[in-house]
Amino acid sequence: MSEELHTLAGLYVVDALDDDERARFDAHLADCAACQEALLLGIGWIGSHRALDRQEAISAVLTAPDAKSVDLGGEGTMRVVYSPSLDRSVVVADGLADLPSDSTYALWFIGPGGPEEAALFRTSGGRATKVLPRTPEGYQALGVTKEPAGGSDTPTEPILLQGEVVPA
Repeated sequence: MSEELHTLAGLYVVDALDDDERARFDAHLADCAACQEALLLGIGWIGSHRALDRQEAISAVLTAPDAKSVDLGGEGTMRVVYSPSLDRSVVVADGLADLPSDSTYALWFIGPGGPEEAALFRTSGGRATKVLPRTPEGYQALGVTKEPAGGSDTPTEPILLQGEVVPA
């Protein structure tokens, strides 16, 4: 077995191989216990760092001195906490039905130009938490709808949750 294949493990974990390299490494991985172990450790390391980054982002928004929030109600509850200085939002939903795999929830930022899809999310046990790289600053309202799995260009009725953005 070529030593070169062993050196591809890290690139495989971060999905940085071309199709030919990935196919060769997949074939190698089926029979190489060492690479199967390196791969599990790499995925675990990346997963733990992503979780830590996510927790740090959530904490930063929630404790930001300029943090503001919008409460949405309807078929469940949602709170969107955002920090204009960080240009990030944290979305926390509760009490929403878990959807089948062909559907998703969409959060819409609604302004003078109409609704803009801000995020797609799924629930587990009726709950979801998501970090967004933007805020609803400058919009008048927020809404949540049920959409096809890939989202849609415009909200599908009915609006399940809605709330007003209070101007600064």
